[in-house]
Amino acid sequence: MDFADLQARLQQFADERDWNRFHSPKNLAMALSVEAAELVEIFQWLTEDESRRLNDAQKGAPRRTRWPMYSSIWPALRPWRALMSTRP
Repeated sequence: MDFADLQARLQQFADERDWNRFHSPKNLAMALSVEAAELVEIFQWLTEDESRRLNDAQKGAPRRTRWPMYSSIWPALRPWRALMSTRP
């Protein structure tokens, strides 16, 4: 999947839910902050080595059951993409 495809899929996701009406720069920045915090929370109390080993422990597991970072990245991309496409 390339970046243009990802953008199109994220836009379709928002369109299907009529979320564009909420996509002001303020709301998107706040959503991005919340989603980024959820991603950071995964690593909060781990050492550097422990954080590097998280992916190794999950190799071979089905994608849907891999460690929580995977499920935290997608929601963080949506407000970021929408914020980048807003006009000043």
